Amino acid sequence: MENGELKGVIFESKEGRHAILGKVIVDATGEGDVFSSAGESFDINVNPKIRNSNTTECFRIDHIDWEKYSAWKMSHLDEHKELLGKIGSICGFSMIPIPSNRNDECWINNWLSNRDSMKVKDLTDIEFTVKRRIPEIIRFFRENFPGFENAALMDIASVVGVRHSRRIHGLY
Repeated sequence: MENGELKGVIFESKEGRHAILGKVIVDATGEGDVFSSAGESFDINVNPKIRNSNTTECFRIDHIDWEKYSAWKMSHLDEHKELLGKIGSICGFSMIPIPSNRNDECWINNWLSNRDSMKVKDLTDIEFTVKRRIPEIIRFFRENFPGFENAALMDIASVVGVRHSRRIHGLY
């Protein structure tokens, strides 16, 4: 900061502390880390009852038959909802399979409430909680959802997802 104006950012890397200066600074952190550090005002009114206010660590499952699963789900809506509730209770967080652009894979979207995306302890907890539960989730899906009999972990998101955090007070 110089005379109340943001001139750049200071960051740490494996090479030590560095500064990058610029005429215009764009905060592309996704969570307002730069504007927050610069003292700009913002809102962070998170409503834990809304999925978009919760954190997530999505992962993908492959070796499935989405069409088979989808047909079963449509004819067993109550059972499907009950089973998702059951695995959510077992794991401690809600989740739902989301289709991809391929019939043989899907996303498992999840949301973990009561975690603060601004706290390293909570971000670490999310990483461990989801990763420890993935084998159990896949096993549950194999045993309970037609189309998932051969399901296997494909990949895990590289970072915890945050759908809602700091929102800057802009000019308009």
